Amino acid sequence: MVTIEYDKERNKTSLLFDGRMDTLTSQEAKVKIDNHFLELFKDFKDRQNIDHDVIFDLRDVSFVSSMFLRLCVEYSQKIQDGKFSIINTDPFVKKTFKISGLDEKLNLI
Repeated sequence: MVTIEYDKERNKTSLLFDGRMDTLTSQEAKVKIDNHFLELFKDFKDRQNIDHDVIFDLRDVSFVSSMFLRLCVEYSQKIQDGKFSIINTDPFVKKTFKISGLDEKLNLI
């Protein structure tokens, strides 16, 4: 599902996702990620423009659902511009972002 690595010195959270990020798995991941960020930022749910690097690493993801795309959009909106990235996307997964029009709105590397 998702492994979370927090680097306090670099003010960065890396999230390594694996498997199929279908609706159920994405909802479970969201709970885990929300809890992580609520520990870091007590007012996380109400904040925008958070100065924190967030990296979604999709190297082991073979499928993403619309729920996962929504999760990406939600977190990208909370983080300062240029501080949210999606890396290591499989060509099929990258195509899903492109078809949805999110490849240009999200920082896909």
